[in-house]
Amino acid sequence: MSQDIISFQAELCPAIPRVKNNKEFTEYCNLLERIDFILRAGGIDFEVAATYLEHVENHVKQILKPAARKRLAEHAVRAMRCNMLRHYLGGSFISLSRRIAESPVLQRFIGVIAMDEVKVPCKSLLQKYSKFLPKEKISGLVDRVVVLARDNHTRIRLGEAISTEEIFVDACCLEANIHFPVDWLLMRDAVRTLVKSILTIRRHGLFHRIPSPSSFMTQINKCCMDMSSSRRKKDSRKERKRVLREMKKIAEVVRKHGRRYCDLLGELWQTETDLDKDSAQEITDRMENVLGKLPAAVKQAHGRIIGGRQSENKDKILSLYDDGVNVVVRGKASSEVEFGNVFYLCEQPDGLVVDFNLYRDAAPGEVNQLGEGLDRLAVKGMVVRALAGDRGFDGPAMRKRLLKENIYNAICPRSRAELKKRQNEPDFITLQKRRAQTEGRIAIVRNGFVGNPASGKSFEQRERDLSWAVFTHNLWVLARLPEADEDELQKAG
Repeated sequence: MSQDIISFQAELCPAIPRVKNNKEFTEYCNLLERIDFILRAGGIDFEVAATYLEHVENHVKQILKPAARKRLAEHAVRAMRCNMLRHYLGGSFISLSRRIAESPVLQRFIGVIAMDEVKVPCKSLLQKYSKFLPKEKISGLVDRVVVLARDNHTRIRLGEAISTEEIFVDACCLEANIHFPVDWLLMRDAVRTLVKSILTIRRHGLFHRIPSPSSFMTQINKCCMDMSSSRRKKDSRKERKRVLREMKKIAEVVRKHGRRYCDLLGELWQTETDLDKDSAQEITDRMENVLGKLPAAVKQAHGRIIGGRQSENKDKILSLYDDGVNVVVRGKASSEVEFGNVFYLCEQPDGLVVDFNLYRDAAPGEVNQLGEGLDRLAVKGMVVRALAGDRGFDGPAMRKRLLKENIYNAICPRSRAELKKRQNEPDFITLQKRRAQTEGRIAIVRNGFVGNPASGKSFEQRERDLSWAVFTHNLWVLARLPEADEDELQKAG
């Protein structure tokens, strides 16, 4: 789709009062203005609009009218900028909506300020904005920013073009937003979700004979407290078995009630409740998810506490609500075991992320992660001359590949003797010193722009959030690089 057929005009907005004697706020405003210039001058606004229009037209299978194209183009640019603010400023959708309402600077950045009124997106709209593009399209925008800074840096007034010939790699765990996956706590989660769903259905007018739903919450909470305190008792193992059997009985009763209410809601939501179709379907999906996983969660807890059997990591249920969570054993000082997904990152010397990946299933070894990353860079047309990483990425197969592709190998060797020998190479020492900064880079992206644990309740949302975070991070890095002087721009022109 051609970008020149997309046009929209920004609203005339009032002047923003100048704030004096506040260096930090001035730098903050200048940074947002610089990012705004890069988005406009680099054509990224129009790239987002074109990508979204193409995505919508492929979905509806028809060409949109000019008025609809203009409206959707404005929607896409605003959504992109709201997502950037969410990952740059941090916080929830509610806090972001409030901050935009309070700040004329943010209102101007996302293009909602006008002379007579300000239309601030609410939390629900911001949540929809976070899903308006699939992960693949957002990754394409990340590549677009890197190519722009490398091949057309004068367009965005960058002092020097960035280089992607040297790359630095690292990997970590992006933790999921779940509690510690204790198996008997999964039974409490199931009871709580089913009881709350039953209460919601009853509140909207559909009733069936059942004891007070809140009584089940009281019973399961009492069992959880008994289970927690059982370790301090003399016959702790016997006590834990007794409490688990009681929890199983409560879970089974609630499961039967939940099944009845779920079936009734599917049959009578139109006649007996005031729910619309989407709300009824959401409640049904939530209950079906828990009802389907509860027997396996009960079996898992029974096998460990009563049967004394350990489960394989690949067979464990870590969360009733998120299927994309893995056990990641990295042996870090802060956490021996983490629960989430392996996050692979590749950056260039200026700090721009040129490649990244979040693994849904159990991730391969770091050598294989690097191999997949090099394949992706080759598809993007990036020529790599040198590569540095920690010793986890070292291996015979990787050494052979780097030698074959004429890439200087600055990966830290696993062998101490080999490491001692390579310390005489100035290039190796220089690249390894720079590689140490990648530890900080991955922490900036993970903790600063995504959040750790990530706020997304599913792997798909975490993957989208990570893509938006990398996109925002790269623009943040570009905005902080030195700008070109006017004389240099005239010479380049």
